[in-house]
Amino acid sequence: MGRAEDNEIILADVGVSRRHAAFVVNGGQVRVEDLGSGNGTYFRGRRVEAQALTDGDEVIIDPFVLRVRFHGVGADSASAADDAGARLDVISGPALARSSYAIGTGGLTLGRSETRDVVITDAASSRHHCSVFLQDGRFVLRDMGSANGTYLNGNRVREGDLGDGDRVRIGNTEFRFVMGDATKVGSIDTGDYRPSPGMIPVHVDAELSEVPVPMAPRPPA
Repeated sequence: MGRAEDNEIILADVGVSRRHAAFVVNGGQVRVEDLGSGNGTYFRGRRVEAQALTDGDEVIIDPFVLRVRFHGVGADSASAADDAGARLDVISGPALARSSYAIGTGGLTLGRSETRDVVITDAASSRHHCSVFLQDGRFVLRDMGSANGTYLNGNRVREGDLGDGDRVRIGNTEFRFVMGDATKVGSIDTGDYRPSPGMIPVHVDAELSEVPVPMAPRPPA
């Protein structure tokens, strides 16, 4: 998609590059990829080069808002993932009980003690190492006086706000924080993105299948 007339999705605005971005559909997964555009492609307030999408997600190519709807194989599972809320996904480290841990309204505690929500079997982890909790509409990571520290995106912190995609390291174990829908409302007008007045809505249908298929804009009603 872009400003050029030979794109499948034509976004006719001088702020859009001729070859701006692409939706890639592969089996049950959809992602948006920026194609080296001048003004960028934005997802949930952040400029992205590539981003996996779930049903109902909105991609900003100023002044256009592209909302993606899924149909076909895998659409139900994609919607279920979108409803899952915030979580910590395990990236690396000693084997844990699960590969992903949901962060409920009561938060999540992490450490070596078996009383923790996430038990980390790593000598570099303290028994009561850190916690993640929701406070005033944002997710917060807090160290609980651990010996070896809690790291957020490579920096040792006592406390810090979490953003989608942030990395948390405890000893030799690393997690990725995934925002989910828990704080999604109103999030497109945050971070380094400031939308233009009078954003133009564009609907995009993604037909999920076992092989890559092209995407096209929804015909006018």
